[in-house]
Amino acid sequence: MCAIQETKRKGKGQMIIGEYLLIYSGVKENMRAKEERIVRIRIEINKTKLNIVSVYAPENCRSQTIREDFYDKLQEELDKINNNEAIIILGDLNARVGNRVIPGIKQRFNEEVENENGELLTTLCTINELRINNTFYNHKQQHKYTFNNERGYRSTIDYIITNREIPPTDILDIRSLTSADIGSDHNLVMAKIRINPIKKTKSNKETKLQEKIKVEGLSDETTRNLYLNRLEQKILNNSITDEDDVDKAWDKLKTNVTQAAEEALGSKEVKPYNPFGKRTPWFTDEIKQKCKEKRLAYQQYRTERTMQSYRKYKRKRIETHELVRTTKKRAF
Repeated sequence: MCAIQETKRKGKGQMIIGEYLLIYSGVKENMRAKEERIVRIRIEINKTKLNIVSVYAPENCRSQTIREDFYDKLQEELDKINNNEAIIILGDLNARVGNRVIPGIKQRFNEEVENENGELLTTLCTINELRINNTFYNHKQQHKYTFNNERGYRSTIDYIITNREIPPTDILDIRSLTSADIGSDHNLVMAKIRINPIKKTKSNKETKLQEKIKVEGLSDETTRNLYLNRLEQKILNNSITDEDDVDKAWDKLKTNVTQAAEEALGSKEVKPYNPFGKRTPWFTDEIKQKCKEKRLAYQQYRTERTMQSYRKYKRKRIETHELVRTTKKRAF
């Protein structure tokens, strides 16, 4: 399958072209300014229900309102999809997501630059547990960049994104194809994905919870000072001496740090480590609640279309983005 943006085709419909089915969605015949940016189709392959979402995001130079409206609409589409169905989002996101690693969401094999659209995309993917696949493959630079113009400017702004219903082991490769001549500044981005009909059954064994120190408490200055004081006291009472060998010194250091953390921060029960699980310390319960409030306000605005509902939605959106930014700074 192939997703193409900016075709300039108006109207909505489908047609057969040779051996292919073309599904298109554009603005109405009598419209010029407004743009249709999201197309979603739902198909079944090997008993797997697959939602293909083709997107064309606003450029980073567009107003913040326009860009955030796009991501709210994309979130609205994702909310319509059942949790057990596969999702592939592909297209021109006009986002530069950088190379800061967020386990399970994005990896380091990408350009360094991150812009505001990149932050919006990363937040959307984290909230919905989506994987930005381009960043997981260490190809040559020419196969990473997806945009090149005649002035020598290049960047990665086109992506292929999937949810947890498509296991990482079934995503065989993602790369940019520089050899394809399509008359555009953008390169074709190719994905090799295996749609596997065999689903692994979950074990009936109960998952044993593990004790974990509440490290998130270190973001609070009072708690952090309490931990430092406890640690200083532990080190004084159980200090490393010249007679201690490496193993003994390590045991003392580990004991001091652990005991001080347990006393100052406390602990909680968590599920065992999952290499494919979500590990984003900044995505707290408070942010989840704010995101939910923002979505509800957006849905209310879409239904009522009043100035009052729009102001409420805008206020919730600003509150959510501010909370995400401040929490991220504390976490990283």
